[in-house]
Amino acid sequence: MRVGALPQFIAPELCMSVEQPPAGKGWLHEIKFDGYRVCLRVVERRATIKTRKGLDWTRRFPEIARAATGLSDGIYDGEIVALDEQGGSDFSALQAALSDADTKNLVCFLFDCLFAEKLDLRKQPLSERKAALAAVVEKAKADAIRYVEHF
Repeated sequence: MRVGALPQFIAPELCMSVEQPPAGKGWLHEIKFDGYRVCLRVVERRATIKTRKGLDWTRRFPEIARAATGLSDGIYDGEIVALDEQGGSDFSALQAALSDADTKNLVCFLFDCLFAEKLDLRKQPLSERKAALAAVVEKAKADAIRYVEHF
C-alpha cells in the first residue's frame, strides 16, 4: 500500500526466548544479537535511529547514521552491536563504546524492511521484505550496515 509519508517510528516486535524452536513448516528463525534494537528511518538521504522505545539515538551512533544515508528511503528493523574478534556480538563492548563515545566500529544488522520508498510492506510475506532489504543493503555498500538472513 502506498503512503503519503513514512511514519516517524514503528515500535518493533520483540523476540521471545523459548526452550525449543517451533517445529513444522512456515517458521523462520533469526540470530539473537546482544545489542540495541533500533528502528532506522531514512528519508532523502537523512537517517534517524530510534530505540525500541522511540528515543532518538541518532547522535549516539553518528557513523551508522552516516552509513545509512546510502540506503533507499524506508524504515528498517535492526540491531546495533559491537563485534568481538570471532564476529559475535559483545554487549559490554557496545556499552563501553557508547560510554567512551567511540562508536566507529559498531555495526547495524538489518533483518526487516517495513517500508520501502512510500510502500508499506508490513503485510507482505517476510520473504518478499527480506528480498527487498537484501537489494537495498547490497546497493548501499556500507560496511557498518549489514543484511541478516533468516534460517
